[in-house]
Amino acid sequence: PEDVHSDEDEDPEDSMAMSKALSRKSKPLPPGSERWTRLERDLFLLSDGHYHTSVMSLKRRVPSVAGTDLLSFGTGSSVEVLGRVSVVTPTMTSRLHFHEQLWASFEAQTWPDKELVVLETYKNQPSAFLQQKAKEDPRFVHICMKRSADDDFSVVLKRDMTLHLASSEFIVNFDDDDIYAPTYISKMVGELKARNLEGLTLCSWYNYFVHDGFCGYSDPRVKWVVPLSEMDQDQLDEVIYGYGFSYVHRRRPSLSLPYPDVVFAEVLGSDKISLKYDREGLCMHLAHRANSAGNMPIVREVSEKELAALDVAGLFQRYLSSRTNPLLQYGRSVIARGILAVESLQDLLISSSTPEPKPPALTHRRVRTC
Repeated sequence: PEDVHSDEDEDPEDSMAMSKALSRKSKPLPPGSERWTRLERDLFLLSDGHYHTSVMSLKRRVPSVAGTDLLSFGTGSSVEVLGRVSVVTPTMTSRLHFHEQLWASFEAQTWPDKELVVLETYKNQPSAFLQQKAKEDPRFVHICMKRSADDDFSVVLKRDMTLHLASSEFIVNFDDDDIYAPTYISKMVGELKARNLEGLTLCSWYNYFVHDGFCGYSDPRVKWVVPLSEMDQDQLDEVIYGYGFSYVHRRRPSLSLPYPDVVFAEVLGSDKISLKYDREGLCMHLAHRANSAGNMPIVREVSEKELAALDVAGLFQRYLSSRTNPLLQYGRSVIARGILAVESLQDLLISSSTPEPKPPALTHRRVRTC
């Protein structure tokens, strides 16, 4: 195997992480780091040495090959298991109550060769649930690092660490608080392979609004926080290509273009990155105060009949059944439904009297994670 990085063929601008590292106080690199890739050096520097890439490389689930010394090829970070999918997730102490949900989504996936890679930071103790699962299931790579709340690693840095730890050909991002249908990986990776893409992400999706207790469908092409007529192309791209909870891609390109500066389309061509409109209910995105996606405008409410037919319905019902507060169960108050009906009627009257502007053409700029 060959390492995908070399000092000769890399431009410093290819690595946003390196520019950040150089802006900080430089930490001496340890012996053996001369064989590290740029990403590996970045991970060491940006973590203040806590993520030692030579040590962490030994955590990767890469099979040993008789007569082959992977360390003779650096840390072997470019070695991957063809056909394998790595579900990667950053998490932290304040999100312990989502961990059983994360495991349920992973375990339910129908894809045969899969692994779960979780980078967890904690204040006092790591997740007891995840620690136990890591002991029981060899497909689970669970890395825990103690960090204070005011000095925690960013979500972006944790995502980059999971990319390095993954042993797969394909990367599938799971947010720990979202629910993914058993067919999610098979359909997303299947489409990526069939169309010879480098990356694929959902550009419309189903939401469950936890504190209001109802489901809605979001489609930024139709309705968003900012009216489409007031958005320029960059703003539209940021919305449509932007949410990390549904990003699926090949691992190898991401070793050279790690998060957050994942500009696959600019380097590989826009025909290699694609959008998928979720009409099957492959994922239920949970909107609540603890996530970073912010307000999620919806184009319509999802009926109970439609909900029951979604791919994710079984796992979503399991989630609802686990909720102890009946106010959080699916269903809204009569008043709330009345308000929604009035808003929908107003939108209908406006749209019937005013020609709908043609949506801007979609051209990819970048993928931001959240």
